[in-house]
Amino acid sequence: MFRILSSSIIILALSACAPQRVAQDEYYYPTPLRKRQYYLVKHGDSLWNISKKYGVSVEEIMRENKISSPRKLKSGRYIVIPPCTTKYAGLSFLWPLEGKVINAFGENINNVVNNGLNIKSATDAHVKTSAEGEVVFSDYLRGWGNTLIIKHRHRFYTIYANLSTVSAQEGDRVKRGEVIGKVGPSDSEGYILHFEIRKGHLPQNPLRYLVASRGRE
Repeated sequence: MFRILSSSIIILALSACAPQRVAQDEYYYPTPLRKRQYYLVKHGDSLWNISKKYGVSVEEIMRENKISSPRKLKSGRYIVIPPCTTKYAGLSFLWPLEGKVINAFGENINNVVNNGLNIKSATDAHVKTSAEGEVVFSDYLRGWGNTLIIKHRHRFYTIYANLSTVSAQEGDRVKRGEVIGKVGPSDSEGYILHFEIRKGHLPQNPLRYLVASRGRE
């Protein structure tokens, strides 16, 4: 019953917030930090850009450095970038697609907050499952295209939207790294996968859970 309720809430949330045209602010797979690192703040830096570069949330950087407001970030000083946690209770996620992350978690795109990652591929490449689980939704969603939702351990879900083809159906058990479809085109922007990780119905920053290598641990 809980599984059905959670997946229904996620589907309703997706239906209400269809992805918009992506912005061309590109960066390749960021490598989450495994230990603390010092960063020299430069003129024009923002906590958002720094967090995006290292895959660590703004809140974590502020807490680590006792910064009370993002506006109090000063150039010329060193700040500590805390390590990024990529696993939860033994559960980690593979990158579903090789490509460029062109929209990060929490980014505002045309007044819509991005709840995942938009990953751009040069071709209609295969999309793979991030972790073992059960397919709880496999259908077309308006504004999202063909979409898969997979339920994993510890009440985690992964969402794969804008697929051109789908090779998994509701009720299927899928293995980690298994091909579940191909990424679809997005207007003139090329091939783009929208990918999310949620705990229950709450969006999580995927960079905190994805392993750093390209589809491999």
